[in-house]
Amino acid sequence: MNEAKKCPLRLQGRLITGPQAWSVGRTVTQWVSKVGAVLVLTLGVAAHAEYLSVQAPEGRVDRIATGFKWTEGLAADADGNLFFVDIPNANIHKWSLDGKLTTLRSDLQLTNGMFFDRAGNLIVCQDNPRRLISISPAGKITTVVDSHRGGKFNQPNDLWIEPQAGGIFFTDPLYGQLGTKEIDGRTVGYLAQPNIPGGGMVFEKEQPGEYVYYVSPDRTQVKAVATDLKRPNGIVGSADGKTLYVADAGTGGVGIVYSYAIGKDGTLTDKAVFAVDKADGMTIDEEGNVYLASATGVVPVYNSSGRRIDEIRLPERPINMTFGGKDRRTLFVGTQNSVFAVPMRLRGAKEAVTLGKDR
Repeated sequence: MNEAKKCPLRLQGRLITGPQAWSVGRTVTQWVSKVGAVLVLTLGVAAHAEYLSVQAPEGRVDRIATGFKWTEGLAADADGNLFFVDIPNANIHKWSLDGKLTTLRSDLQLTNGMFFDRAGNLIVCQDNPRRLISISPAGKITTVVDSHRGGKFNQPNDLWIEPQAGGIFFTDPLYGQLGTKEIDGRTVGYLAQPNIPGGGMVFEKEQPGEYVYYVSPDRTQVKAVATDLKRPNGIVGSADGKTLYVADAGTGGVGIVYSYAIGKDGTLTDKAVFAVDKADGMTIDEEGNVYLASATGVVPVYNSSGRRIDEIRLPERPINMTFGGKDRRTLFVGTQNSVFAVPMRLRGAKEAVTLGKDR
């Protein structure tokens, strides 16, 4: 059999030729030795000789900061500066557009997911004392919500703010081993968590499950809007405010990302399986593609129909991510010890804080 002629495909900004060329999405590549060419057959779409990656053509992945214990909560302000937490060290850091890394706060324990609202306040999930807080541009801290129906939350983990309406969706899983512990001669409820300072915390479970909650735009009401998930974790929504995506990490070895239609007052309907992937943090771009920090060690990218269209590879397993930078064409990805910057072909979706800047 004659060797097929080398015909290029571009994958993730890299040129793939010869027998290494492979199918992307629903495209089937067949080598036909008789004519010495590649036939690219596409099901339902026009044939293309080149696949456009979500990454910028150079395909770079730059490590911009390292030396952390566990990064989380990546969020970008209206100017594109990056904010993230180092959970075990109780630090919230800022990485500025000029490349400078500073510490914004070092006095908040177990902070996790973060997101900016339209006014430029940084809304933060805090595992302990189990609440959502707001940090104003001037540094003032206020509690947004800390209970539901008289009971404390489990561990507020991740959040997303509606770009137009301003309501807050957040996940409230429970990680660790519940039990009891003798402290000062008393038996108290205790949540063992080997990965946090002290190995755990005093904890009484006060919610009946692990839910997704919605906080009204005026911050006066909170309600459970998804109560049938096992362990909701990452969360993100579409730029038009019509679709919510939630990663359920509590389905054994196989994670599932669900999509919901967002209705009036934050109600969720039309639950559907969006992707079978065990994901932590998530983000979304201007075309509605959803990016997952996958336990498989890559960042898979799914279009709004739930079809996997691309993936981004990094030297370390991704934990969380967000779009930022001056033109929001940089995907910032946090891993356990580092933060990476990935130049992108696409911009991040419009968020509450960017809409606030445009007013």
